[in-house]
Amino acid sequence: MVIEPEIKKTWDGLHEVERLDILLDLLGQAASAKSEPPAIVLRRLTALPPPAQIIGGPRAQVRIHLSPHLWPRLDDLSAQVTALVASNKAAAAQKAAAARRRRRAQVIRTAVITISSLLAVILLLAAASYRARASRARTALREARDQLQQTQQDSARCSQDLAKLQKEAAELQPLAAQADAAQKALTDLTRRLKDDESQLTEINQRVQALASTDKALAEAKAETETLRKNAEARAQEIAKTNSRAQDLRAQLAEAARKAEESPAPSTPESPQKVATRPPSTVESPIPPKVETSGLPDWATALSPDQRKAADAAALPPVFENSLGMRFVLIPPGEFMMGSPDTEKDRDSDEGPVHRVRLTQPFYLAIHEVTQRQYEAVMGTNPSGFKGPENPVEQVSWNDAQDFCKKLSQKEGKTYRLATEAEWEYACRAGAQTRFSYGDDPKYDRLGEYAWYTSNSDDKTHPVGEKKPNAWALFDMHGNVSEWCEDWHEEKYYGSSPQSDPKGPNSGWSRVKRGGSWYSNPRLCRSAFRSGYEPGDRYLDLGFRVVCAPRPSNP
Repeated sequence: MVIEPEIKKTWDGLHEVERLDILLDLLGQAASAKSEPPAIVLRRLTALPPPAQIIGGPRAQVRIHLSPHLWPRLDDLSAQVTALVASNKAAAAQKAAAARRRRRAQVIRTAVITISSLLAVILLLAAASYRARASRARTALREARDQLQQTQQDSARCSQDLAKLQKEAAELQPLAAQADAAQKALTDLTRRLKDDESQLTEINQRVQALASTDKALAEAKAETETLRKNAEARAQEIAKTNSRAQDLRAQLAEAARKAEESPAPSTPESPQKVATRPPSTVESPIPPKVETSGLPDWATALSPDQRKAADAAALPPVFENSLGMRFVLIPPGEFMMGSPDTEKDRDSDEGPVHRVRLTQPFYLAIHEVTQRQYEAVMGTNPSGFKGPENPVEQVSWNDAQDFCKKLSQKEGKTYRLATEAEWEYACRAGAQTRFSYGDDPKYDRLGEYAWYTSNSDDKTHPVGEKKPNAWALFDMHGNVSEWCEDWHEEKYYGSSPQSDPKGPNSGWSRVKRGGSWYSNPRLCRSAFRSGYEPGDRYLDLGFRVVCAPRPSNP
């Protein structure tokens, strides 16, 4: 066999397909030399289809000549052609199988991406719906008691569906790079779902309740518009009243200055009368300076009412226990509990406004129970937002009761939760306005006193970073909502006893009071009230404690 100089590749360096083409051309030349048709020679030597059928058409002329003495090697060449054809067929079959596998993997990857996208869209839609309706959903939850059983069944089905989706995602994990990325995203979403399980349960309940409250919301909207107009008129009256109050404060200050310059003997006012003086309906004036000699630095914000009540009861105005929990004495007295019909953004269960008398003083913690204090007593920290001085959250009413019991045994004193009346009385601190510091119709000053949805960055913060109220109590309007001792009932105010009320005798939910990092401004008002089941735990729900006074130093 003679190869032209123009052919640069050697036989050993040729690809299998190129070798096949050359062999087919050589067989064609051999057939021509024997004066036999190429098809007959190929059928006789290799038992293969004609070259035109193998290669799909006429072959181009290849400049390779076959010497006559190479004819006996045609059998070897035919065997090589047969082997190469079989090899190519096997390679083609493997390529086809690989192509099918690639197509199947692509379909699976597309399915995984679709499922992940649907899950993300569902979560985003649920979150958006929750953000838009959360404020009204909390009120609507009170009407959902009759639907509780169905809601629990729906929640169980949702959990089963989620478990199925997780199982399917786990089965798809060994796929290609896109499938791995999708599984990683799904795992992250699952972890977040587990962390927020309590909030998602609440969302499901509220969504179910919203389905039956559209008509009520429309009626409430019309009523709100009417109340808004009334509130605007009331705001003008309050503005005039504030102006008159400022003039009166100036006159009182001048009178006090003159009294100090020329003091006259007078009968001191009794602590009981000081504590029961009707609260102002305008913003609280700056409290007079209190003698702080003998008090720790953190107790300098006490009011005169607290000092006088402490003197009258022969009790220290403040104390600090072994865990560093600080308490101030809350004086006995009277106040108007609830909110009037004219108050902006009120709820119907905040009325009717009624007079309440608290006959005994009590010590109230100036801060919500911190994670450090809770862990020192209970040995655990269930909080979602970790920080030793942050308020403990994700604690149920039952957990708070266990904490009070163990703390009482540890300290040798009686600790408990505040009653609802005690909590609102302490929160108002002598004021009858929407907040302890004033009405704040546009919520311009709320950020000075509370962590709430507009400034909290969606988390809790260390206690005591905002301003206290007039009785030196911090975070009464925000950071975390607080459990109270009472059972919750929407219409309880209509039959509440006047002296030392302790709530209904029974119920299905316990009272929670005060705003939180997750609350919109209207939920931070002094009169706002709500209720949760005793076993519920939420990221924005904690508590503070009361200590029963004793005649001697605590």
